[in-house]
Amino acid sequence: MQSTWKSTQDIPGTQYAVSEKGWMTTPIFEDIFKYFVDETKERRPLLLILDGHTSHTSIATVELAKKENISILKIPAHCTDLLQPLDVTCFAPLKNYYQYALNDLVNNTGAREPLRKCGFLNMLCSVWEKGLSPQNIKKGFESTGIYPCNRDK
Repeated sequence: MQSTWKSTQDIPGTQYAVSEKGWMTTPIFEDIFKYFVDETKERRPLLLILDGHTSHTSIATVELAKKENISILKIPAHCTDLLQPLDVTCFAPLKNYYQYALNDLVNNTGAREPLRKCGFLNMLCSVWEKGLSPQNIKKGFESTGIYPCNRDK
């Protein structure tokens, strides 16, 4: 990975990885999960809700989760748009805030310069906390019926 691909305005805890095809892989997820385990050491038990991507369910990940008192709940395939809290209430606002920031950039610069990876990431970091605000995250869990538990949702 080239250093110019990273943001100069990272949100604390940001991690970067590169895969051959640009998709999540089992080794990358295992590294991210180990970081998650370390960062949440003081909070157990935990419930971790994941989509059904195969990279999330390696034996190493499941064994580490069990050892660390972390329960993994895998959302069924093709349902994340309905059941995943961040998909339901966070990503649409995040996309909107990003679009506003991109429009501002184009209006202010006339789009004379291409938006490089670092610029994209800086812009994304600048709007991240607006889209993924505590209120939006809480609303996501409520809207999906995860918390408070609502079987009708």
